[in-house]
Amino acid sequence: MREKPIRITQPDVQGIPVLKQIWMDTFGDPPELIEAFFDRFPPERIGWIVCCGDEILSTAYLMLGNSLMHGDQTHAAAYVYAVATPTEHRGKGYAGMLMRHFAQIAEERKLLIYTRPANESLFHWYAKTMQTVPAAPLSLRQIAAKKSADLPSVQKISSTDYGGMREAFLSALPHIILSEAFLSLQEFYLEAENGGYYSVNGGICACEVHGDTLVVKELLARDDDEVVQALMQYFKVSKAQFFAPSASGKAQVAYRGAAQSHTNWGLLLD
Repeated sequence: MREKPIRITQPDVQGIPVLKQIWMDTFGDPPELIEAFFDRFPPERIGWIVCCGDEILSTAYLMLGNSLMHGDQTHAAAYVYAVATPTEHRGKGYAGMLMRHFAQIAEERKLLIYTRPANESLFHWYAKTMQTVPAAPLSLRQIAAKKSADLPSVQKISSTDYGGMREAFLSALPHIILSEAFLSLQEFYLEAENGGYYSVNGGICACEVHGDTLVVKELLARDDDEVVQALMQYFKVSKAQFFAPSASGKAQVAYRGAAQSHTNWGLLLD
């Protein structure tokens, strides 16, 4: 009997339950988080699978819709997310097949592709399979709350307002323009961790709260410490952590395409 060929294709709607199960088994995320992703980024449009017959061997998502802005030039950009292979199929190169396929798509469409590797060892894997280079060296900052009666007020804002204010802050810098779907998805993730998008004295912040710690995902402000102190007071927490650009810091992004070394990559999905 002839063996069925292994092929790369996009999933159909009937395969979505299997995709959800692979996601849950791999990352341990609750169904509502996966539903939020699929609602904003339908897998039949941005999902890719390696399969043999009806069996899915590996999956990954190429989230289209973002752009790289540099001066008056824009380039289409896409985020690689949720690369997952069922346990019984790992170590056979299937995920690497998808990454090489993404690199081919990027070449054909003149597309910038980027991702946040889940751990440092994966930078080498992405470099090998997608020809990426590391970027965005950041160092972790941790600060304690200080009591003050003069801190500015905090206002929760929508993903649409956040996107508009973000563009105003970054208009003069090379940066990733985030699509409304991407911003909306990140908003869902933030709110699932008791946070969201906030405006503080003209600055903006995307943050979560983990126990007694404010975790800042993105911060754009004239005075970082003032904004973070105001948010710590607002959430009644005693400490905060956020990443700041640092030449000696660890890379956060692996990318392939026409980006600058000082590009602001913006929000990166966990």
